[in-house]
Amino acid sequence: MIFAAMVTLASCGKNDQVEFDEAFAYLSLEDGSSSQNIPWNSNGNLQTYYVNFVTPARKDAVSFSYVITTDLVEGLDYRKIATTSSPLTFQPGIYQMPIRIEWLRNPLDASASNTLTIELTECSDAGVRLGKPGPAERGRRLVITKY
Repeated sequence: MIFAAMVTLASCGKNDQVEFDEAFAYLSLEDGSSSQNIPWNSNGNLQTYYVNFVTPARKDAVSFSYVITTDLVEGLDYRKIATTSSPLTFQPGIYQMPIRIEWLRNPLDASASNTLTIELTECSDAGVRLGKPGPAERGRRLVITKY
């Protein structure tokens, strides 16, 4: 009986909402992960990556700039869909926006890393953190590896 009481007390508050005192933005896949592997022979495989904005309600728009760095060849290995160009502007009430990349069939370059990295680089509001809170800035970068 004492054990049951201890387990009950220990689990109190585990489902409480976590509140943040600062706004932040991070990149993720739909499942929340920050990395993905794409088969080299994907052809026309359209993937959506998300910029997520965590903030209290705002009355002003906020823009986020991002860069794509890669040793893959645009037009041969992938194609960035033009409707998701940088910067992305979040109007009030919008908390998630997509970056879409179409993956194309192309043999791998054995001498390259075959990765594509999306990285948040700037926000129009200097008070917004890029990446999740904490020194590791998790979610500031999203890495996709073609294998």
